[in-house]
Amino acid sequence: MEAADPAVISESENARLTLADYRANFIEMKAEQADRLLGSREALLDNVLDFHSNSDLAAQAAELGLDKDPVVAAQLSRARRMILVAAMLGRVSRQIEVPDDLEVLAKERYLQQQDKWVTHERRKVAHILVTPGTGCRCEVPKPAETIRKIQGRLAKGESFAALAKEYSDDPSTAGAGGEISSWLLRDGKTVPQFENAAFALKEVGDVSGPVETAYGIHLIKLTELEPSRQLSFDEVKPAIEEQIRQQLRFSAMEQARGDAYPRDEAIDLAAIQNLLREMRASMPESETAEPATP
Repeated sequence: MEAADPAVISESENARLTLADYRANFIEMKAEQADRLLGSREALLDNVLDFHSNSDLAAQAAELGLDKDPVVAAQLSRARRMILVAAMLGRVSRQIEVPDDLEVLAKERYLQQQDKWVTHERRKVAHILVTPGTGCRCEVPKPAETIRKIQGRLAKGESFAALAKEYSDDPSTAGAGGEISSWLLRDGKTVPQFENAAFALKEVGDVSGPVETAYGIHLIKLTELEPSRQLSFDEVKPAIEEQIRQQLRFSAMEQARGDAYPRDEAIDLAAIQNLLREMRASMPESETAEPATP
């Protein structure tokens, strides 16, 4: 029996892959992906099986001459073209010249757009939720009655957190004294009645009146408030400078593409139209047809 080639590290009937093949497979991999594969033999094996089977199937296709099929050949050509286009535009992007006065430009933009560089007011709140419940509640007080009872105990100086633990029907916050861990913003992502009541509170420690939502009746306490403020130039300088770099990169790539356009007089559009009409007769119909990538 012939000894296996030591340079081959995975082998099947139609594919014999070497370290060079696997190096090419891993060359675009991110460090986090590599760590995941190195940390799990099963994940690494899955990757190897996928890569090797793809290589085997591609070899079978080439052996059968499928790469010579006009449609497959066009797809291969298009894929190669788009990869080279991305490489070229990436090269153009990397070669942009960053102006020496980048900081000055950033400062000018900051002064022109100061209203964009502000933090939004955000708040933290705690709440007590009393729900109607389900089924027969013949002996159970109505939510409004329970809320009035809680308000009376708050008025006597009892702890909001203790009352939340005792009364709140919100299982995710009751144990924490009603505290909602995430910051609340005026962004429309919270139930409107709850959001409006929370942002109507003036001072930390203030408690709202009863707030009715689809979930039940709430009492809301303001526990923390961070007002909106103007960010300083030093705080946003890196972001503005990167914004300028991105615009320079985009402009350079747009310029490169524009330079690659043919002149109007160098395009025989009539010939292209005639070709498309000729080919149109044999094109399949599709309800969700999309324009082809050039």
